[in-house]
Amino acid sequence: MIRFHLFLFFLISAFGLFAYSSAQDVNPRGPGVQRFEQFKKIRLMEALQMDEETSIRFFSRYDKHQTEINSLRQKENKLIDDLQNLVKEKPSDADIDKIVQQLVENRQQIVTSQGQFLEELKEVLSAKQVAQYLVFERNFAQNVRDLMREMSQERRGLRQNR
Repeated sequence: MIRFHLFLFFLISAFGLFAYSSAQDVNPRGPGVQRFEQFKKIRLMEALQMDEETSIRFFSRYDKHQTEINSLRQKENKLIDDLQNLVKEKPSDADIDKIVQQLVENRQQIVTSQGQFLEELKEVLSAKQVAQYLVFERNFAQNVRDLMREMSQERRGLRQNR
């Protein structure tokens, strides 16, 4: 199991360095986020078993969707920050309701965007691959947390053995 993780780490590192050097100006987020995104893409390619053409078409749509969702989440965070600042000032209910309504609309846009993305995937992926994508998305974050917890426990064990 550890050998697989080391192999995967080296593979991701090599791919991440390439992606980092080629996308340094495109993605303003840090290299850690970029490596994580590249890791996720590699795992997605494995899970969906896509050929090269399908992979190109899929990731073109996937990247566009991720950019849109990230933008909507940034907007949501700004609205929540605005709400937090407003609450400190003894606002009227109308002022609070205005921002809350904007949050509701933003979340509806997220849901709409996700639905549209799934419809677009049907043009690129088979029904089985769409199902595999949905399962992957649900499980990926939990799997990463489990892996990080496992690695942390291994490091603690190594420290204690020294």
